[in-house]
Amino acid sequence: MASQLFASTITSWIGLRSAKVRLLDTHTDEFRSLYTRMKRIFPLAANKLSRRAYVLVQEFIPGTALKHVHHVDLEKWIRGKAAAPAPGSGAEGSALSNSSSLMKQSCYAMGHLSALDALFYYDGDRLPIVTQTKGNGGNIILSPDEFKICAIDNGANFINNDRRAKIYFEECRKVFRQFLSSPNTPAKQMEMVRTMMLRYTGWRVPDEEFLLPIQRGFVSS
Repeated sequence: MASQLFASTITSWIGLRSAKVRLLDTHTDEFRSLYTRMKRIFPLAANKLSRRAYVLVQEFIPGTALKHVHHVDLEKWIRGKAAAPAPGSGAEGSALSNSSSLMKQSCYAMGHLSALDALFYYDGDRLPIVTQTKGNGGNIILSPDEFKICAIDNGANFINNDRRAKIYFEECRKVFRQFLSSPNTPAKQMEMVRTMMLRYTGWRVPDEEFLLPIQRGFVSS
């Protein structure tokens, strides 16, 4: 819980949208009300939480997780050929002829967020840039209509081994050097991001409209 609180606070401090989180004492009236409602739907989870001294409450963020965006919608948004749908509304949002530029801004913000994950949190549970994991697009939410991103499930992981820390931050330096040396071409690390999106959507995301804004956002951090 401390890890989530710390990471979410830092993310908000640097100007990125992050789901708000707070601690809730299980001896308060607020928790008892929450417990009563939860028990009707998720009795096992409610009982498990009731045995804790504190629980973590996270803000609900309307939107669509990056991993659940349909490839047809993603392609249209990136190419600027369609408005963004308002998730859950059953209708499209207001016409956005500049959806392409809005998506680029969101990708740029994803780059900012990825640099924060890499340098502060040692966390590869979003875009696989430094850690080269499979990535997790479920922790990036695209908001309805505006394409603005929001980070959820933030976590701070700390390296308590000097040797591992030295190796890891050398990898960070390599990423920055390679990104700076190829400002107009996606560096090799970005291929893992492309692979992640291909796994989610079945569509090979383009360089200029998707990968390069992420890379540039990472470097600008």
